[in-house]
Parts: sequence; structure tokens; C-alpha cells
Amino acid sequence: MHTLTPEQICSYRQNGYLIVSKSLDPISIESFREEFQRHHTQQSTKRGSSIYGVRNVLEDFDTVRTLAHSAQYALWLKQLLITDAFPTRGLYFDKLDGANWHLPWHQDLAIAVKKKIDTEGYHGWSMKEGVTHVIPPLPILENRIAMRFHLDDCGIENGALNVLPGSHRHGKLSHQDLTQWTEGHSAVPCTCNKGDVLIIHPLVLHASSPAISPTHRRVIHIEYATLPLDGNLEWHYHKHP
Repeated sequence: MHTLTPEQICSYRQNGYLIVSKSLDPISIESFREEFQRHHTQQSTKRGSSIYGVRNVLEDFDTVRTLAHSAQYALWLKQLLITDAFPTRGLYFDKLDGANWHLPWHQDLAIAVKKKIDTEGYHGWSMKEGVTHVIPPLPILENRIAMRFHLDDCGIENGALNVLPGSHRHGKLSHQDLTQWTEGHSAVPCTCNKGDVLIIHPLVLHASSPAISPTHRRVIHIEYATLPLDGNLEWHYHKHP
């Protein structure tokens, strides 16, 4: 195992994102590609014979669960968060011809929980593919992190994620604040090569443009947290490997 450098840690805390090159080996990448292509459940979203979205992958894929609990990534998370972190949600998504989606500027605020229990400070309840989601209080949001494992090259041409560095350090932004950030700051594209991992704070403002040349942009997205939820609320996924 190798550790993140002090410069990498400082960069993440300052900017809200960090790209670590060649985190996944070619054999693992091909295995993940084949496994997702074979996967057919109600949580899969398809265009033709190609799957471009799968929710709840921590529950459905032993290999993703092993990846999420890897000792290497646990070490990095502890360096960045100063404490132990645990995975809470996993997603898979792709961009391809016929499914060339985009996302506007936003922060990732909703978390997945086991069931709805009205609790002070928790609001914006919703259901996504049968899973209950809610927006928690700020301390929960601030102590989260996401890792995006790239199974393909991801450049500007096929819809790389854009971020506004430093926006995560200003908490949960109002609509007015969001507008000021997007109009007053320059976006940075998070271009990645196959095998790279993008570590990103869920509160950093980010957006995804449609691909100019739609080709595969397969990503495994795993979210982590450090704090328990309030009252009787429970994370939808909080398990050991």
C-alpha cells in the first residue's frame, strides 16, 4: 500500500477533489466492464443492449463491495478525513450514444437510508429506485467523501466532470450562492485516464456536460461517511465486506 503525499492531502482539502493516477489495474478494469455488461436487474437503466446506470451496486456486486472496503482506499480516506470511513452507497453509470445525459451545477446532498423516520434536521425525503433518500444536517454532509473509479478514459470529449474548486468549504449553498459561484469562478474539468480514481467532496459544486463524441465513460461511484445518523435513522448500506 502507498500513502497520499502531504501535497495531495493539502490539494484535496483546499480544492475539494483529487485525481490519483492508475489506481485500478487493467485486469480489474476488464472484469468490472464484463460484470456490469452482464448485469440485468430492475436497478439497471439501459439503451439497447448497453447498460448506462445501475444503483445499489454495493448490495449487488461482491467485487464492488470488496473494492469499497479495500485497505488501500481505507488508508487514503483516513488520511483525508482524519478518522475511519465506511461506504454508504454505490452507483455505476456510463455515457453512450442514445444515453448522452448531462447534469447541471449542483452539490450532492441526498443520502440513502434504510427507511423514512421523521427526524429533526432531515428534510427533502424522496425515493430513488426503491431506496429512501433524505438531505441530512450539515455535519453529516461535511464528513462524507466519494471515490469515482474510471473504467475508461474520460476527457472533455466524452463528458468529463467539471468542478468549481473550493466551493465545498462554504457549506450547503443557497440558490443565490450557487449562481454566484457558477458565474464568478472558472470550472476545472476532471479529465481522467482509464484506471484513475477521482476523489471528490460531495459538497464541491460539480456538473457534467453531454459528451461531444459519445463513447463509453464507465464509472463506479462509491460514497463514504464517518458519522452515524441521528435518532433511529440508519444508512442504507453500512456493512463489512
